[in-house]
Amino acid sequence: MRHIREVLRLHYSVGMSQRAVARSLGLAQGTVSKYVNRARRAGLTWPLPPELDDDVRLENRLYPPPSCDAFHWIAVRIDERKPLPAFNILERHRLNQRRFSGPRLAMI
Repeated sequence: MRHIREVLRLHYSVGMSQRAVARSLGLAQGTVSKYVNRARRAGLTWPLPPELDDDVRLENRLYPPPSCDAFHWIAVRIDERKPLPAFNILERHRLNQRRFSGPRLAMI
């Protein structure tokens, strides 16, 4: 379960440091830092606006769906990769090396 609302309340309203918030909620400091940074980028402070009273709406505001450009960039990156090796040849070579690696205990 996410503690986004509680992290933001403790950090902004109470004025606790991110390390203290992490300790009090039993979260990693990186998690608290991620929540605070996402809230800052979304322009949110405490108290939260009334339209974000639902946890789902708050998460949607902090974690917006990726844009179509991101998927296009992924497709371009996949097309630009180097050609993949022939895995069947590598697997055959690995099995042959494994088969003849030396005497086994059963042979001795």
